Amino acid sequence: QKAGRDCENVLDVIANGAAEAYERMRGAVVEESRYIALAVEALPDAVMLIDENGHAQVANPAATRLLGEELIDTDIWKALGVERAVVLGAGAPIIRPMGPDGNLGEIRAATVTGAQGDSGLVAISVRDRGEVAALQSRWHDFVSILSHEVRTPLSSISAVVDLMLDESDGPLTDGQ
Repeated sequence: QKAGRDCENVLDVIANGAAEAYERMRGAVVEESRYIALAVEALPDAVMLIDENGHAQVANPAATRLLGEELIDTDIWKALGVERAVVLGAGAPIIRPMGPDGNLGEIRAATVTGAQGDSGLVAISVRDRGEVAALQSRWHDFVSILSHEVRTPLSSISAVVDLMLDESDGPLTDGQ
C-alpha cells in the first residue's frame, strides 16, 4: 500500500510538472502570436492569408484600406485582378494598377506550408508603388528644370566665346 501511495505521489508530481510546463509553453506561444499580430498590423504593406477559395482568413489594416471593408467575403484573386497560379508561379513581383486611386501595386505571394506540408493557404503582400511613382515623376521634373536652367546661360556663354574665337571683328587683344 505504501508503494502504491508513493507511485501516486510520483505520478502527481510528474503530472503537475507537465501541466506547469505546458502552461508556460502555451503562454510563450500566445505571447509570440501577439507580437507577430502586432508586427503584421503595423506593416504599411497590405498583408493577407488567403484560403483555397480565395478568401482572406487574416488581413491587416493596410489590406482593408486597399480592398475595402468587405475584405473577408471577397474573392481576393478577383479583387487583385490576378490568378493564384500566375502570382505563385511568377518568381517575381507582379506590378499592376489597384485600389480606388489606381496606384501601381507590387504583388508578392508564397504558399504556406505547415508540419504536414502544403496547407492550401497563400500569404500575399501588396506594396503601394504610387508614392514611388510620384517621387520618380518629381525627380524627372526637377532634372528637366535644372537641365534647362543650366543649359540656357551656357548657350549664351558658348555663343560669345565662339564670336570671340572667330575673330570676325579683328584679332583679340591682351585685354580681351
